[in-house]
Amino acid sequence: MTPAIFTDAVNSAKVTLKRILGSDPYQPAVIVGDSKDEVLAFLSAAFAPDDPELGAYRDRIIVFREPGPLSKLAARVTNFIPVILSREVEKEFAPFRSSMPSFIIYPRNATNAKPDIELETLNWESFNKALEAMGLDKDRIDQLARESGRSPTVLRRRLSRLAAIRTPDWASDQVTAAGLIPFVLAGAWKADNKTDQAMLEILAGDVAFEELERRIAALLPLDSAPVWAAGCYRGVVSKIDALFAIQTSFTAVDLQRFFDVAALVLAELDPALELPEKDQWTAAIYGKTREISGALRDGFAETLVLMAVYGPALFKGRLNFDCAAHAEHLVRELLTPLSVSTLQSQNYNLPLYAEAAPDTFLSIIEADLRAEKPVTLELMRPATDFPFVSSPRTGLLWALENLAWSDELFLRTVLVLGRLAERAIDDNLMNKPSSSLSSIFRSWMPQTSAKLEHRQDAMKMLADRHANVAWPICIEQFSQRSRVGHYSHKPRWRPDGHGKGSPITRREDNAFTLFLFRLVLDWPIHTLATIGDLVSNLDGVGEELHDEVWDVVDRWITSASEEDKADLRERIRTSVLTRRARMRGAKGAAAKRTTRAKATFERLQPADLVLRHDWLFRQSWVEESADDVIDDDYDHRARAERIAELRAQAVEEVFTCGGAEEVLRLAERGQAAHNVGWFLAQVLDDRATLAEALAEIANGSDLRAHPERN
Repeated sequence: MTPAIFTDAVNSAKVTLKRILGSDPYQPAVIVGDSKDEVLAFLSAAFAPDDPELGAYRDRIIVFREPGPLSKLAARVTNFIPVILSREVEKEFAPFRSSMPSFIIYPRNATNAKPDIELETLNWESFNKALEAMGLDKDRIDQLARESGRSPTVLRRRLSRLAAIRTPDWASDQVTAAGLIPFVLAGAWKADNKTDQAMLEILAGDVAFEELERRIAALLPLDSAPVWAAGCYRGVVSKIDALFAIQTSFTAVDLQRFFDVAALVLAELDPALELPEKDQWTAAIYGKTREISGALRDGFAETLVLMAVYGPALFKGRLNFDCAAHAEHLVRELLTPLSVSTLQSQNYNLPLYAEAAPDTFLSIIEADLRAEKPVTLELMRPATDFPFVSSPRTGLLWALENLAWSDELFLRTVLVLGRLAERAIDDNLMNKPSSSLSSIFRSWMPQTSAKLEHRQDAMKMLADRHANVAWPICIEQFSQRSRVGHYSHKPRWRPDGHGKGSPITRREDNAFTLFLFRLVLDWPIHTLATIGDLVSNLDGVGEELHDEVWDVVDRWITSASEEDKADLRERIRTSVLTRRARMRGAKGAAAKRTTRAKATFERLQPADLVLRHDWLFRQSWVEESADDVIDDDYDHRARAERIAELRAQAVEEVFTCGGAEEVLRLAERGQAAHNVGWFLAQVLDDRATLAEALAEIANGSDLRAHPERN
């Protein structure tokens, strides 16, 4: 373990340490932590040899575990700094306490006196930085954070390969270990909640809650105590650490009791859902809160996962108790019959249920989507703007993202997300089925452990069944827009996604992107939208592949309508025939690309004059080229004058060939009808001629029937 574990603790305690070393007279300093060894490690890091202020004291520090040596040494010299680890040594040191600086170490909760320094649980940033310095990857760091509760003492046990270190002293006492079982199964609870108390009593085999509180009180002062207490809350420091430590003390009765109580705890519906959505945040005011605390509910849900994942190895052989099968049965019992209220009540536990029983959970969702009116689709609705109201779809999507990490369940999960993504959701939340799929299939950072060929097969099937969902995901892989990678929700205890989800090799990225490129070229039916996407994203495709895109465009042109051709022509003009597009790539390649684009552009020119010129009047500001205006020396005034001239010529040509009615049609096609009228007035500068044109429009159209023509 690296001393960086204690960087923040050392920085915050440095002033106190210097005060203790320089005080007159001396007073022993009390330091508490999860274990005595943790405090020793902290002192070793604080008095590091290279520390400019405290390093000079390092060689004067002596650790005393047993009585005898301290009094003999102190009778001769006083220039050392004792670190006292036992009550016996503390008593022995009493006559010398004011003659030298000293540190007395206690386990947390073992003293009523306020300590001079208390080592807190590490924060996320300190924990992550330290373990990164030890060479561990992100997934392993996240796993150890969950397993250790970010306690250095528990972390040391989880990292050690030595049985003597991995197994704490309290686990070797059979009475203590057996008494821990209900606490380990519950995880955390609210001690002043009557329903929580009742659940703990049943879990412990009808032991009175007062007795359970006495057990907690006896465990708290232990070195490396497995439990904690904060106000009215109680809990286990590390559930998995304690589970492995006392596994031999479990009986089949204990395990069956857990699943029976879990069915009661986790099945409770959320009374807040009885209120209108806008009032749900005030549920506590109306007494619409669960009887069981959120701490106990979360604790049972997490234990359910641990039993499903680790239970078979720990208990099936010794006790013939199949925890995985019991977990599957419980998940099915909790979620069926499926309803909106059930899903919303279980919203934040759904990811844990999916992790506890992946196949069962996925089967329930698949069966629902085959129904005439799927319940899960009702959750795919826009989030409201009401304060403190969470999105109803969050838990379900996180659960499905969990399942997508499994190569075995990958295809089924993708198809479920594809079905959910068919329903468009118009809100600002990133958490949508389409966003989950986008992350899963991101070519350079896929959020799945599925192999390349499995991702290709899944995308092909998604395109076949849910084309509208698959298309934007395919295009996104070679789009030139900013590509930001988001991490999907990962299982907390199953290893499906461990080591996966970071950027992959360029070779695999290119292979998947090229596969999707071929897939979109061979799309069964191309429309103006799909062809436009292909043309607009040519810059994300290698020069050697551009001809294949233009070949697809040429085939589409043969059956396209005149209006669609005009729209595609405008798309080519604003995305391909720009200065930036011409500047990209080698000269020869750029010239070849421009030649093919120009040929297609000319081929798409409409015979209809209105369609030919309507690009000038679609908006007040002509999007001639988004790239043209980035140059520092670009002359905006000259451009505006050129556009004005083109508009005048267009109106004149349309009016000359088609009369006022065609000019009116031109005005109706865009959002700049006032521009058409202005340039018509410029063209018809003779007032009599203008009056005749306006009369022709009025006589040829019933303006009262078509007020938009005004």
